[in-house]
Amino acid sequence: YAVLTKAGVKHFGGNFIWTVATTLYGVFTAGDNTTFQNMKFTGNGTVGTAGNPVYQAAIVSGATSSAGRSPASNVLVTNCNISNMTVGIWINPDSIDTTPKNWQITNNNLTNIVGFPGNSAGYGVVAGLATQINTIGNTFTTIRRHAVYYTGILDGIISGNSVNGVDNIGIQLNTFSAQPANLNIVISNNALSGFTRSIAYGYASSVGIGVYGKTNGINITGNQIF
Repeated sequence: YAVLTKAGVKHFGGNFIWTVATTLYGVFTAGDNTTFQNMKFTGNGTVGTAGNPVYQAAIVSGATSSAGRSPASNVLVTNCNISNMTVGIWINPDSIDTTPKNWQITNNNLTNIVGFPGNSAGYGVVAGLATQINTIGNTFTTIRRHAVYYTGILDGIISGNSVNGVDNIGIQLNTFSAQPANLNIVISNNALSGFTRSIAYGYASSVGIGVYGKTNGINITGNQIF
């Protein structure tokens, strides 16, 4: 990690450019009650090679194994620009960690999120094993695999986002067999377009909104897929 933030700090403005072709994980690792606003993050578009992946993310929740503390809760990410990273915003604890809660991801612009299967992620916003994760009013353009990906999330909102140009699934809820279900998720009023499949992901289609595995209380309404 480049910066391990303190709790309660508001980060405002700044232009962060990553040029080294190595794994980064997070330009910023969030602390509890932190804000990231009007910031710009630019990666170098590196995905690595087979067996040697490069993961570059703008903002991450942190985890005990990598950050030395449990993931952050009560985090606001708003009006930021993120490009040429393999992951935009990454919320994913270790199994021994407390649950990250209450992330508000609003009005950000994420573009050219790179990656390919088995090497690096290609996710705009990815969240796992967390509570109250809200992704609202963001713009996602040219995303390698998923604009928004939730797994094992309790109480989440994915609403009012504009998604254009995704190579696999625009918005995905997915739960692996050993993980908790996605519960009480609202997916509403998103505009999704421009789906392709230039790489085989194990099936022969691209999807606007995909719901896979264990779920309950999923409300999908008012979305446009074209």
